[in-house]
Amino acid sequence: MTAWLPVPAVVWVQVVSDAGRRCECRGACGVEHGTAGERCTAAGRGRTLVAAPRDPSVPADLVALCPRERLSAWCPGCLGAARREAGTASYSAASRPVPVQRPGGDR
Repeated sequence: MTAWLPVPAVVWVQVVSDAGRRCECRGACGVEHGTAGERCTAAGRGRTLVAAPRDPSVPADLVALCPRERLSAWCPGCLGAARREAGTASYSAASRPVPVQRPGGDR
């Protein structure tokens, strides 16, 4: 499972409520959701939605800087696929620490 960088709960509630508790993807994931321009059908209670940048190419380290107006509600499947389509690393891969080699190797 992919680990998503969280936004504050109050922001998540606003974004998901504004979206009508429904994924706002309109094909950025590479899947045509019904006829052109229709939204993904992932919705309702019990469905996990993520508040993430409307532009899936935003790097993971900049997510926290996005204003609420630039966030959308995404289902995890659409968001992961949209980030792959945009050529952006997943949040979990981007947020892993990079090992640092000390000069002279491990002692």
